[in-house]
Amino acid sequence: MPYREPTIEFDGIISINSKLRSLFTNYLEPVSFAILAIAVLLYILSGHGKVKIWVLFLTNILSAIAMFLASTKVIPSVNNILEYDILLLVTSVGLGTYFFIFFHSRIHKWLSLLLATGGAVHFFIRDLHYHDTATFDSIGYYVVSLYIIMLVFIAFRRFLKDNSGLSITREFDFWVMMSLFIHRVGSITIFLSLYALTNMVSKEEHSVSVGNLWAGQNIFLLLSSLSLLAGVLWINLQKK
Repeated sequence: MPYREPTIEFDGIISINSKLRSLFTNYLEPVSFAILAIAVLLYILSGHGKVKIWVLFLTNILSAIAMFLASTKVIPSVNNILEYDILLLVTSVGLGTYFFIFFHSRIHKWLSLLLATGGAVHFFIRDLHYHDTATFDSIGYYVVSLYIIMLVFIAFRRFLKDNSGLSITREFDFWVMMSLFIHRVGSITIFLSLYALTNMVSKEEHSVSVGNLWAGQNIFLLLSSLSLLAGVLWINLQKK
């Protein structure tokens, strides 16, 4: 969970509910990205080592590492906004590169390149130039998610055009797009709500509300990772 303010302190023994809430808000992210990386690795080990697959694997590994580091900073009350900015950078550059290789159309490749370069420029301006790590970049996450959703719809259109009469569920890229769709569509309103919460509520309310919203975002991320894992297992099963 993005951390910038003191967390709420609980008196006495931490309740089961607070432990469960901590699991969903702080530790579900690195686990979900690790599952995504494992799913991609299983596909690679089944004999698919194309460049775009390795790009996707590296993107999820770096994301898992960044979120693991972010989760270790919540309990000791250390700012972890930089880790989330790095996650946004990795997401933009990694998925932008993946889409660039996936698409054949020149205009679609340019749209993918814009995602990668835009994310890199945004990170340079926000983190390297202005050193702005005081608040979570909810607008940045919202814009990137919206852009990824657009690219996913373009990809779905290509699947319908290129796989007429064939089972698209045997296509790894289809499951990647489904995974991205589940996560980004489910999370986009949450990112926008985080922006409102950051500016409209008190510090204590902010901590509780952001935790609840972030738990929802993490659930969508977990569902997306499990869908990709299920897709890889399904593809491997069909080949036997």
